Amino acid sequence: RLMTAKHLQAQPQKAWQIYWRGAAMGAADLVPGISGGTVAFILGIYPRLIAALASFKPSLFSLWRKQGFLAVWLAVDANFLLSLLLGIVTSVALLAHLLSYLLLNFPLHLNGVFFGLVAASAWVVAKEVNSFRLTGLLALVLGVLLASQFKYFLPALSSVWGSLSLLTYFLAGAIAICAMLLPGISGSFLLLSLGLYQPVIEALKSLNMPVIASFAAGALLGILAFSQVLNWLLKNFKTATFAFLLGFILASLKNLWPWQELTSYRLTTTGELLPLESLNLLPSHYEQLTNQVALSLSVSLLMLASFLVVIFSAQHNPKSS
Repeated sequence: RLMTAKHLQAQPQKAWQIYWRGAAMGAADLVPGISGGTVAFILGIYPRLIAALASFKPSLFSLWRKQGFLAVWLAVDANFLLSLLLGIVTSVALLAHLLSYLLLNFPLHLNGVFFGLVAASAWVVAKEVNSFRLTGLLALVLGVLLASQFKYFLPALSSVWGSLSLLTYFLAGAIAICAMLLPGISGSFLLLSLGLYQPVIEALKSLNMPVIASFAAGALLGILAFSQVLNWLLKNFKTATFAFLLGFILASLKNLWPWQELTSYRLTTTGELLPLESLNLLPSHYEQLTNQVALSLSVSLLMLASFLVVIFSAQHNPKSS
């Protein structure tokens, strides 16, 4: 049975332990292709995160009137959420330029690290699936199919935005924030698919407060509403839900494979190149087709190291359900 936020906050995790987990989530969400939700699951805080967010309900007002602010603070596991949020904000502030540099100069190595992380997270999630009977298999296949079709659905959706209004940013925030809760989907990739990645980044750089406020309001609404759905699913259909999430994660591995040849793409409304189809290659074929050095040894070692780090972390984290 999935624990409530009140029960989960009793787990022996100190503020600094939650903080660095938040920093890892923030770093992941900066990069198109890897999800903060995947990192949360790897680090053993996923059910606690969902339960804490799902505890934000209208009944909190009644609790505040009857028992005061402290009761509300404990009910929403606020110490956990605050430590996590501080870690995310710190990571975004400090690592944005570093990750941009690594993506530009060491894309193969960075994708190797991400591939290892996500491949290991698939193993971690698979352990949560009690049975791959008909329901679990159907949920797994559905997750794979939906995740693989996102790159086609979102560009089509972006064509209905029209001009970039504050409502556009509000809706984009509500959609993209779900990636933080759903392992296997990158919020940055969703924004890129919608043609809004660059406008949002520019708004953050220039401190365009109306745009930032609209995006943040949509994100807040999306995360509170979607957490209710996920929390209900994890309570009532745990095996099917984890099988579905596993499908998403497995589908995302194709996009993280370091050695790829781009075969189909489109340009977003801001002129950014959005990959649609790519061919996964062996390192030797990659060198032949692209005339670039595959760096297969160093990339493979990083892939293996990141895989082992996740397996080790998962075995030394409290059971997440």
